[in-house]
Amino acid sequence: MRIEAQSRGDFVYLMVQNPIPDQNDRQHEGNRMALANIRLRLQALFGAPAVLKQSHHNDIYTVTLRLPRQSANSQPATDQRS
Repeated sequence: MRIEAQSRGDFVYLMVQNPIPDQNDRQHEGNRMALANIRLRLQALFGAPAVLKQSHHNDIYTVTLRLPRQSANSQPATDQRS
């Protein structure tokens, strides 16, 4: 497993890589549901600037997150509906 984080401009980028499991192991629908739920939570917390991308190449699975950079004292933007 490989994890990288870096700050560029107004964003923080996180990348997580790990080997794709053996093809004999089944990928179940829960994996895709989890990624969809994470995307929804990121959008709820940070809005459109938050991005989650996934890819696989040469038996390596990669997930990259782009999050708006915030100071330690600031709160994420949330919907303020009454």
